[in-house]
Amino acid sequence: MIEHKCIVFRFADVEVREREFCIVKAGEVLPVEPKAFRVLIFLLRSPRRLITKDELLDAVWNDYAVSENSLTRAVASLRRLLGDDSREPRYIETVPTVGYRFLCNVEATEDCLPGVDAGDLPQPDNGNGFELSGRVNGGSSGPRGQTVVADERAGRMVAVPISPNSESAPSQAPIARPMWLAPATALAVVLMAIAIFAWRSLLSRPKIESALQLTDDGNPKLLTSALLSDGYRIFFNELRAGSLVIAQVAASGGETGQIMSHIPSPRLAALAKNSSTLLAVEESNFFGPLWSLPLPAGDPRRLGNVVAQNASFTADGHLIFGKDSSLFIAEKDGSDPRKLSDLPSYVDSPVISPDGKRIRLTVQGSYTQSLWEVNSDGSNAHPLLPGWEGERSACCGHWTADGRYFVFQNRRQGRTDLWAIREGNRLSARSSSPLRLTNGPLSYERPFPSPDGKHLFAIGLKPRGELVRFDSTSQQFVPYLSGISAFDATVSQDGKWVTYTTYPDRNLWRSRPDGSERLQLTYAPTVVAWPRISPDGTKVAFSSSDVNCSSCVYVLPLEGGTPIKVAENARTSGWSPDSRSLVTIFTGQGSAKKVCSFTSFEGLETIDLRTGKITSIPDSRELGGPFWPSNNTLVAPSLKPGNEAFFTFDFKTQKWSLLVKGMFQHWMTSVDGEYLYLMTAGNDPKIERVRLSNGTLDTIASLRSFRPAVNEDSNNWLGVAADGSPVLTRDIGTQEIYDLNIKWD
Repeated sequence: MIEHKCIVFRFADVEVREREFCIVKAGEVLPVEPKAFRVLIFLLRSPRRLITKDELLDAVWNDYAVSENSLTRAVASLRRLLGDDSREPRYIETVPTVGYRFLCNVEATEDCLPGVDAGDLPQPDNGNGFELSGRVNGGSSGPRGQTVVADERAGRMVAVPISPNSESAPSQAPIARPMWLAPATALAVVLMAIAIFAWRSLLSRPKIESALQLTDDGNPKLLTSALLSDGYRIFFNELRAGSLVIAQVAASGGETGQIMSHIPSPRLAALAKNSSTLLAVEESNFFGPLWSLPLPAGDPRRLGNVVAQNASFTADGHLIFGKDSSLFIAEKDGSDPRKLSDLPSYVDSPVISPDGKRIRLTVQGSYTQSLWEVNSDGSNAHPLLPGWEGERSACCGHWTADGRYFVFQNRRQGRTDLWAIREGNRLSARSSSPLRLTNGPLSYERPFPSPDGKHLFAIGLKPRGELVRFDSTSQQFVPYLSGISAFDATVSQDGKWVTYTTYPDRNLWRSRPDGSERLQLTYAPTVVAWPRISPDGTKVAFSSSDVNCSSCVYVLPLEGGTPIKVAENARTSGWSPDSRSLVTIFTGQGSAKKVCSFTSFEGLETIDLRTGKITSIPDSRELGGPFWPSNNTLVAPSLKPGNEAFFTFDFKTQKWSLLVKGMFQHWMTSVDGEYLYLMTAGNDPKIERVRLSNGTLDTIASLRSFRPAVNEDSNNWLGVAADGSPVLTRDIGTQEIYDLNIKWD
C-alpha cells in the first residue's frame, strides 16, 4: 500500500478540500451536497476543458439512473454557494445542450491519506490549467523489491526496482545516535507545540452564540446614521410620524424613548469616549452643520462653522469629519478645521483605532461603497480590502474596544451580513481575511461592539415594501399593482406599460398596469435606478453601474434584450418628447466613482441617441435630476444648501427661471407633462403638485402618518400613476435593534 494523494484545490478566495469533503470560501466552511461536491471535484480536475453532461453523469451518478435535471440542480447549488451567475459566469460556464466548463485558473496541492494503491490515484490531465505543486520528494515503501518515487515529468508516483547496492536498501548495522539528538528532539517538540498553539489561535473563529431583539416599536430605523452605545443605553435614529428623531433603549431591551435635541432632522454620527456627548449632523442634502448634544440632557451646541456628512471623535476629543471627498480634523469646538487627506469619493463613517494610529472610513461611490484606511496624520490612504470579493459593498465599521477586531457590514445578493477582520498581532503583523459573523435570515446593519466586548448591537431588518397610490376620493393609500414590493414605478405616456424595480434587490421589470404580461428586463448583479419609459413606449432608460463604470446610463427595449450603454460618468436621465434624445446629469470625466452629491454634478447634457452628439446645458452646474416635459422646456432642481429650488430652462432664450422654492426628497412629472409632483421633508412631510405653466402650488396628501420604505441608499421615491395619483412604497418590513452575543475566540 502507498499513500493516496487527495487534492486541495484553490481558486479566487475558495479552497476545496477533497479529503475533508468541504468547501471553504473567504474563510467560511460552506455546507455542500455530496453529489454537487463530486461534480465540482470533477470540473476542477480539468479546468478550462469542456466536460459533457454524459461524462459528469457517468462519473458522479454511475450507480444510479438519473436525468440531466439532477446535474442541473447540482450545478445550480454550486453557483449559489460560490456566488456565481449563469449569465455572467466567473467560475462555471454552461455550454448549452453540451456540458460545462470551469473557467478559473486552479492551483492544486496534494494531501496524503494512507491505504490506497498508486494505481487508484486519479491523475489530472497535464496542461489543463493547474500545476501539481505538492509532489513527494524522495521515495516511500512500495511493492516488494520496489520503492515509490515522484516522476516530475508524469506528475505521478511510479515504482522502480531497488538495487541490492542501493543506498536506500535496509542496513543491518546498528545505528549510532549523535549526543545532540535528544536535546534537539526536545527543542523540536517545544517549537512544534508553539506552532500548534499559534495555528490553533489563528484558526479560532468568532461566533455569534445568540441574538436578542431589544426593540419592538415598529418604527423605521435610519440606516445611514450611526448606531451607538455606552454599554448601558443604545442610541439610534428612527422615523416617528414622518420626522427624524434620536431615540434610545436600554442595552437589556425594553421601551424606546426619544432624546429631545431641538436639532432639525438630527442624524447621529458618534459618541464621545467618556459617553458624555453625542455628535449629530443636521440632515440636509448630502451634508449639514455639525452639533454636539450633551448626555443625559442639555441644549445642543453648534460646532463652529463645520459642515460635514459624518464625523467622529479622536481619543483626545478632536473632531474628524468628512466633507465631500476629503477628510478633515478640527478642535473639539469645531475651530481650526484642516484637511487630512483626499479620498476618491464621498467620505462617510470615519472611526479612529483604539491606539489612535489609524482611521478607517467608508468611501461611497454612486453604486458602490468600500472601506479605506489612512494614518491618523492623513498619510498612506489605501483600500482596506483590495481584491476581496465583497470589497465594493463593504462599509460602516467599528473596532472592538481592545482593538483586536474590526467589525463591518457587507451586502451580497440582496442581504447585508456582518463580518470581522482579526487585526495583526506579534505572531502576524497582517490582518486576517474577513470572517463572516452572520448569515441571515435577517439583514444586519450598523454594527457597534459593546465596551465590554461581549455584544454586538446592530439593526436587524427584513425589508419588504407595498406599492400604493393615493386615492383622492377616500383620501387613503390603496394597493397599486396588487401591492407588490417595488420601487421606481414609472408609467408610459399612453398608460399601457409600467416599469418598476423590485425591492430590495433592484431588478428592472415591465408589466401592464393590471399586472399582466410581466417581464424581467435586468438581472443581478446589475443594480437599476431611475428607470424612465420613452414617450413612444418602446424603450426604457435607467442608471446603473458595471465593472468599468460606476455611473452610467443605459437604454433597453421594453420588449427585453441587452442594455446599451449610451453615457458614462452620467446619471438620472429624462427623455425628450420625441424619444430621440436624453438629458442627463454629467458627473465629470474621470469622476465615475463619485457619489450622488451636488458637488459632483458638473452640469446637464443632452444626448442625441441617433448621432451620439452631446450638448451641454448652460449654467446647469450643481443641478439635480432633470425632466424634459415639452420641446422647449427642461425642469431641474438646485440641491445646493441655502438655494434649494426648482428651475425651468427655456431652450429658445437659453435661460433658467425660478419655478418653486423648497427642499424636496423626490420628484416626478405627471404622465401628460403638465405638473411636477414633489415630496417634501421635515416635520410635516407632504406631497405637493406645481403646475409647470404658471407655478401654482397645491397640496395633494399629508405623509405624517405614512411609513415610507427606503432603498439601500436610504432614499424615498415618488411616482405618478396614469390617472395623476401619487405612487409610493409603504414599508411593511421590520427594522429593530438586536443584541448579538458574541464569543470572539
